[in-house]
Amino acid sequence: MPSTLPPSAATDALTDRLLALLQWRSRIFHAGRYCGHWRASTAGHQLASFHWVMQGACWLHRPGHESRRLQAGEGVCLLRDERHHLSPHAEPAAVGAGPLQPMQAASCAAARGEDNTDCALVCGFVQFDGPQAAVLAASLPAVLWLHDGDGAQRALLPLLLAEARRMPDPDSPGPVLQRLSDLLLMLALREPLHQALQPRAAGRGAHGLMALAGEPALAPLLQALLADPAADWTAERMAGELHLSRASFFRLFTQAVGQPPAQFLLALRMQLAAQRLREGVSIARTAEQVGYQSESAFARAFQRVNGAQPGHFRRQHGATH
Repeated sequence: MPSTLPPSAATDALTDRLLALLQWRSRIFHAGRYCGHWRASTAGHQLASFHWVMQGACWLHRPGHESRRLQAGEGVCLLRDERHHLSPHAEPAAVGAGPLQPMQAASCAAARGEDNTDCALVCGFVQFDGPQAAVLAASLPAVLWLHDGDGAQRALLPLLLAEARRMPDPDSPGPVLQRLSDLLLMLALREPLHQALQPRAAGRGAHGLMALAGEPALAPLLQALLADPAADWTAERMAGELHLSRASFFRLFTQAVGQPPAQFLLALRMQLAAQRLREGVSIARTAEQVGYQSESAFARAFQRVNGAQPGHFRRQHGATH
């Protein structure tokens, strides 16, 4: 059944479900304080990356884009690996005096001189997983901004800085700092996901899940699929959910999403299955929850879509978050 929630509440609920489906792993590269003449970048690793400013300020420089100042409480997540660097200088090519200074522990005394180059940062990498993760990430903006106006964020940043100050080595972040950084990343991801679900976003380069969510005529079907993925979702049943003929539904779905309904349903079920296995759900229960009565049939489908047997995937990724 389509959602009976008010439109705004239904969008919030769908945003949270998509955020859960956007499986990712992050790793802090380093966390500490830069002072004097410094330059930092996470480019060139073929991964998405992030930079959170815990204290002070710096400038983000991206070739072909206007430089942007980031102050305490702000951050950026670059979903594509692109050339960029952070520095204390407004001009990308500005050269300070002396050699580049390495990152120091966040607990070191701030060396704030007249040039105001002190900046405490958390920098790291993000990797997206699962069959629908790539299309979800591709539907988001290349750059996500974390602004200092969010209340949850304002509460997290002091905790992040306090935890970073406990670390004697900037290159050895602890588990608490990693979890706090993950929360900031979720905040950065949530708003663009919410925006992508608005009807005006339909047809603007979205693919897969995001195209389905952003198409008003099809969005109720996505809610129904997520609410009951184990149901017998034939093309006729999907068309009936939207009160369309089978031919009209197939044409609209394929045009909007870029793949046939059955192919999309398989990818969605396997993305949900990967989510369940990460949460520690048994293979048998996971298979049942995504519509498979046979564990062997589920294992074949999971292997085909996710590239690994369910047991191996669960041992490798289970209960990591």
